[in-house]
Amino acid sequence: MLIRGNTLPPTQEQPERGRGQIWRARIYPLSRKGGAGSCSCFVFRRIGSTLSQDLEVVAGVKLRDVLDLKTGSPVRLDIDGAWL
Repeated sequence: MLIRGNTLPPTQEQPERGRGQIWRARIYPLSRKGGAGSCSCFVFRRIGSTLSQDLEVVAGVKLRDVLDLKTGSPVRLDIDGAWL
């Protein structure tokens, strides 16, 4: 499947470059104002991405609203899976 606007095209040396990797996860706000709980979500990353500290977290709900998150809000992210 093609990712629109993908700026990481495959190369001869890296034929998987730019493909999406996705993991199931759960996000927990560390400041529990207003009784915010946690939400199921997914962590998305493209193979070959140079992002080393930022992760893209997506969900079926607007996480900012449901968990009362703002830019820079501290969270815990539990990612499912095993590293091979």
